Amino acid sequence: MHNANAAKSSKAALTEAKLPFWWALTVFSTAIAAAWSLTGESLWLDELHTSWCIEGNLVDLQERSQAGNQPPGYMLLISSLHWTVSQMAGGAHDWILRIPSVLAHASSSLVLFVLSSKLLRERKRQESNPLFCDGLAAAISICWFCFDRSQLFFASEARAYALLQLVQFLGWLCTWQYIRPNDAGNMRTRFFLLWGLSSAIGLHLHFMAALAILWQGITLLIVVTVRGAPKATIGFFVTAL
Repeated sequence: MHNANAAKSSKAALTEAKLPFWWALTVFSTAIAAAWSLTGESLWLDELHTSWCIEGNLVDLQERSQAGNQPPGYMLLISSLHWTVSQMAGGAHDWILRIPSVLAHASSSLVLFVLSSKLLRERKRQESNPLFCDGLAAAISICWFCFDRSQLFFASEARAYALLQLVQFLGWLCTWQYIRPNDAGNMRTRFFLLWGLSSAIGLHLHFMAALAILWQGITLLIVVTVRGAPKATIGFFVTAL
């Protein structure tokens, strides 16, 4: 009897562990399908600038990016991807330019799902019967993000905004993990360095990343100052530089 109960408990735990994976896969696939359905349209003016930037050598790419007030980092990524996929697809296609945005939108939806799942698990540990509205609010947030008109617009265009949003999501996630009181010091250091990396990548994607980085930096600076950690304060300024 004891072995039978143990086997049932183990099977139930395994099933419960697999559920988040299948839900995550569903969210990721749904977001890709929603964004991909809009990639068949012709390139519009700003996307044509992206196409123009990658139709040259590295010097042309940098000069053309600056002419459109864009950092060259995103254009370099698109140029490399466009050349690689074009070789496999047997020619250049407009949808190749939009692949990073589609994948970035799906990844942002996945980050939102993982964050919501983590918050719900913590709420479940605190309360034996978590409120139904907690899960409902998480589901509504994820659905809104996947199918929002503005989000789908950014997710189906050959510009940096969907990818920039993903990087800033990760930046805020690192900020949140850093300020949590339950994380060990070495984990805080890792999230701090990851925040610096996400900030650097964001600035190379688009200058608008500075707005989110500014508020993330203010939040982190307040936390390290209140905690009275001089080494962390020095590390903050080194990372910021």
